[in-house]
Amino acid sequence: MFPNVDIKGFRIGSLALDTPILLAPMAGYTDLAFRLTLRELGGMGLAYTEMINPRSMLLGRGRKRKAILATAPEDRPLGYQLYGKDPASLADAARWLQEHGAPLIDINMGCPQRKIAGSGA
Repeated sequence: MFPNVDIKGFRIGSLALDTPILLAPMAGYTDLAFRLTLRELGGMGLAYTEMINPRSMLLGRGRKRKAILATAPEDRPLGYQLYGKDPASLADAARWLQEHGAPLIDINMGCPQRKIAGSGA
């Protein structure tokens, strides 16, 4: 599938990936339906959820939170990306995700989007 890439043993920590192709988190795009559609095409080693605000994830109960965290058995492996400016909230959200089976948690530290960077997140 990838003639010039040695994909044997491609890992992120203890997470073994089938390919080195990753789907980055994209606000407004990488929901469950989008990820599953791309996974059906094949070749994706890892996908990410949309960026998640720790405060709204931990306190929220709305449809948006449910949609961002939505996954399915065929949506594996899946990484979760957190963003924010409060280290304690980021740590609490990372612990919550870990307790709920997240195999990979990423902290966004460089989103140039005005809404994110402008808030100090």
